[in-house]
Amino acid sequence: MEARRADFGGSGRCSLAKKPVIEENISGRMRGRVKACFFPGRRKSREREGIIVTLSDWMESDPDFRRRERKGLGEIAKPGRYLGGEVNAVRKPGVRPALALCFPDIYEIGMSHLGLKILYEAVNAREGMVAERVFAPWFDEAARLRSAKEPLVSLETRRPLSSFDLIGFSLSYELSYPDLLEMLFLGGVPIRREQRGEEDPLVMAGGHCALHASVLEPFLDLVFLGEADEGIVEIMEVLRGFSGKTVSRRERCEALAQVEGVRIAGSNRPARRRIFYGFEESSEIRKPVVTGVAGVHDRFAVEIMRGCTRGCRFCQAGYITRPQRYRSPVRIEESATVGLKATGYDEVSLISLSACDHPEIREIARRLHDRLKGSGISISIPSTRVDAFDVELNKITATGRKTGITLAPEVGNERMDRIINKGTDPVKLEEAVRAAFREGWRRVKLYYLIGLPFEGNEDVADIGEQIRKMASLARRMKGFIQASVSVFCPKPWTPFQWCGMERPEVLKEKIRILRGRLPRRGPFRVAFHSIEESMVEAALARADEERALVLEEVWRRGATLQSWSERFSFSVWSEAFAKFGFSIEEEACRAFGFDETLPWEKNDIGLRKEFFLREWEKTIRAAREEDRYKTPDCSTGACSNCGLPCLGSHPVVLKPGSEGEEAVSKIVFLPSKKKECKGSGTAPENEYQTVGFFFEKKYPASMLGHLDMMRAFERAFRRAELPFLLSEGFNQRPRLRFALALPLGMESGGEYGEVDLAGPGSEDFSVRLNRVLPAGLRIRDAFVLKERRTVPVTGCRYRIHLPAGIAPEVLIRRLEEEPVAVHGKKTVNFVKVSPEKFRIERNALEMEIPVSWNGEGKTLSAGAFLRFLKEEFPGSDLERVEVVVALQKNSLNADKETGPPWRLEERCCGAFHAS
Repeated sequence: MEARRADFGGSGRCSLAKKPVIEENISGRMRGRVKACFFPGRRKSREREGIIVTLSDWMESDPDFRRRERKGLGEIAKPGRYLGGEVNAVRKPGVRPALALCFPDIYEIGMSHLGLKILYEAVNAREGMVAERVFAPWFDEAARLRSAKEPLVSLETRRPLSSFDLIGFSLSYELSYPDLLEMLFLGGVPIRREQRGEEDPLVMAGGHCALHASVLEPFLDLVFLGEADEGIVEIMEVLRGFSGKTVSRRERCEALAQVEGVRIAGSNRPARRRIFYGFEESSEIRKPVVTGVAGVHDRFAVEIMRGCTRGCRFCQAGYITRPQRYRSPVRIEESATVGLKATGYDEVSLISLSACDHPEIREIARRLHDRLKGSGISISIPSTRVDAFDVELNKITATGRKTGITLAPEVGNERMDRIINKGTDPVKLEEAVRAAFREGWRRVKLYYLIGLPFEGNEDVADIGEQIRKMASLARRMKGFIQASVSVFCPKPWTPFQWCGMERPEVLKEKIRILRGRLPRRGPFRVAFHSIEESMVEAALARADEERALVLEEVWRRGATLQSWSERFSFSVWSEAFAKFGFSIEEEACRAFGFDETLPWEKNDIGLRKEFFLREWEKTIRAAREEDRYKTPDCSTGACSNCGLPCLGSHPVVLKPGSEGEEAVSKIVFLPSKKKECKGSGTAPENEYQTVGFFFEKKYPASMLGHLDMMRAFERAFRRAELPFLLSEGFNQRPRLRFALALPLGMESGGEYGEVDLAGPGSEDFSVRLNRVLPAGLRIRDAFVLKERRTVPVTGCRYRIHLPAGIAPEVLIRRLEEEPVAVHGKKTVNFVKVSPEKFRIERNALEMEIPVSWNGEGKTLSAGAFLRFLKEEFPGSDLERVEVVVALQKNSLNADKETGPPWRLEERCCGAFHAS
C-alpha cells in the first residue's frame, strides 16, 4: 500500500471501498496556553501548555447545545463521526488565523490520513494559529444539515466552515472531487472562486491529486504543490501577519503565492513542487488524535521512508515523491514509542511506498520488537514488493496471530514486467508464497493490473495461470490466495501519461480471458475493480478547467461520496459529460501527443519531460523485446538523470546516547501476558486481580457504539499504564468485560465492567483512568472482586423522559391496555409489560427490568422499548440509571472513615446485592 505524505493528501485506494487511505505521525512541543478539562467531569486548576481538551468547555457555554446535538445525531447512522472531542484533540477557541483541514471523505477514511495528522500537529504546536478538522458527512447527515439549515462545522469548536481564514483540502482520489463542492456548499462557502467575497475564506487544495487537478481550479483560490511539513506553518505565518489590517482577497493570494509550493489557481504562473529536505532529521507526530469511531487504518503509523526511486512506470506516487529519504532506526523507535504511549494503540505500522527497501529495515523491526515484546502491541508492514520480501523480517514483526502477507507482482510474465520496470521474478514470487505458507501465514494477497500499455491477451492469460499456480500451492500447503485485479488508469507525471485507457469492451474481454484461466474452485478468491469507476478516475485525472462544468453538474445531481462503490453512479457521470458535449469514454481513452501541452504541465514537479520520454522509449523497446535492460533504482544503482538529486543512499544515523535515544529509553511498556508478568515463569495466582468498576456513559460517548467504547477503554488502560491480561490463543485481546451493551444514543449513570489486571489493583485506578478516558466516559467506583466469574448482572433500572405535557400515568395506562410490539428480523412478538415494574420518582417514570424478565415468555430489550416510546410518544427518551449486579467487593476507593473496605454499600450506583 502506498504511504501518504505530509501534504494535503495522498493517492491510492483502500481495498474496502476503492478509495484512498493513509496513515499516521511530527514532533514539536505543544504550545499555546488554554484552560481546559484535565479529564471528563473535573477542571484542572492551572493552565497547561498544549492542552488536549474535551467537549465540556463549549457544551457548558451553550446549555441548549446538548439537547439539539443529541436530537440531530440520534437520527443518523454512526453519529460518532461528528462528535469531536477525541483523546489528543486540540482546541484553541478564538485563536486566529484559523485553518480548516478538510478531507473530502468520511471520518473513518480521513482519520487514517497521514498528511492530515502531520499538518494538524504542525499548526497546533505553535502559538497564534489553529487547525481544526472537517470531514465530508455521510449522505444521511448531509440531508439532515440541509433540512435543518445547519452549516457544516469543525469537530473541535463547531465553527462553521465559512468562518475560517483558510480552508485546506487534501486531494487523494479523483472520485472525491464532488465532495469538495458538497463540503463548501454545506459550510456556507460559494463553490466558485469568482462568487466569493472579501469576507469568505480562501480555499486551497493540496495532496497528490493537486499536481493534476486542473478540473478543480475554478473552485479553488490556491493550490499547494508538494510536501507541506514546513510550508503549512509558513502559510499560517503570512495570514497571521494580516491581523488587524485591511487586506483584499487578491492581495492575500499574492502574498501566499510567495510561499514556496503555492500557486494561484487559474493562473499560468509556474510554481515548483515543494520537497521537505528535513525529513531525515525530523520526528513523526507525537500525539495524533485517537479516533472515536474506528478508522479504516485504526493503528499508530510511523513513516520510515519517503519517496521511491524504483521507477515503476505506472506508479505516479513513486515519481511525485522523489527524492528518496530515510529516517534512522533511532528516530523511528522514538516516534513509535512516544506515539504508542500517547495513543494507547495496540499496533504500530511501518509506512512508506516500499518499506522493505529501507536499508536498515531489519534493525528497525528488531528494535521495535525488543521494546514491545510482551506488551500485546503488534508491528505491521504494508504491501511488499516480491523481490523485497523477507521471511526473517516478517517473522520478527509477526507477534501472536499470523493473518496474511500482501505482495504486488502486478503482471504475470517477464515481458510485461520489463514494460512496467517493476522487477518481479515469477520464480521469486512462488518462493515467497511458499515460504509464507511454510512459516505459518495462512493468507497471501496478490495485487495485479490489467489494461497496461502493450498488453496482449496472452499476457492477461498469464496472470490467470499465475493465480492458478498459486492457488494450487495454497491447496497443498493449506493456505489461501486472495487476488485483487485493478484496471490500469494512466496518471499524469508518469511515463505512461500520454497513453489512453483501454476501451471498456477490450477490458471486459480481458477479464473474461483471465476468468477462463482460473480453476473452478479452490482456496482462492479474485476481486475485480470496476471498469466504470476507473474510467471516471482517468477522465478527471486528465481533465482541464473546461471540464469543471461537468464536475459541478455531477454535484448538482446529488452524486456525492462517489469513491464508495455503493454510492457510485456511472449514469450520472455519463449524462453530465454528454450534457456539455463530451464523451466520458473518449476523455478517459484518448491519447496525448508528445508535443501537446498537457493540462498539468503548468505545475513543476522537478522531473524533466525528457526523462519521461526516455522511459517511454524504453517501454517501446521492451514491448518489442529489443531491450531487456531495466532502468535501475537510483538508491542502489546508476543515476537515471530524472532532474532531481539522488538522495537517501545512506540513512542518517544518530549517535548512541543522542537526545532521542535517551528519551526513548525512559519509556517502558508494561507486560500484558501472564507469563511475562513476573520474571520468566508464571506468576503466583495472587498476582492477578479482577477489578470491577462502575462507570457513566454520557453524551458524547453515548453516541459511540459498544465496540468503539470497548476500544476506547482498551486504549485508556494502556495510556494509564494499567497492565491488563490478554486472552489466550492467536487473536489476543484484553481480558475486559462489560455487563450489557447500551443501545446507541442511550445514556447511563451506572454501567458495569470488569478487567483482569496483571498485578495488584492500583489504589488510584479511577483517577488514572479518568485522566485519559474520552469525553463522556468516567469511572465512578472501582473495587477488587473476591471471586472471578461471569459478570453477575441481575437487572437494570431505567428512567423514562416523556415529552412536556404528557404525565407518566398516560404511559402506564397505554401499557396496561395493550402489549409492546418487538420487531425481529422476520417476526413480530408482543410483550406485555407489567405496571408493577414502574414507579414515579422525582416527576420521572422509572422501571426496573431483570435480565431474565420475560413477558409471557418473550424478552423485552431496552432498545425495543425505546423504539416503542419514540413511536408512541415522539420526543421521548430512555436513560439507563444503573446496572444492578450481585457481588462482594474490596473497594479500591473506599473512604477510610466509613469502615472496612469489604463492606457492601450504596456508593455511586445504587443498591448492590451480596451473592
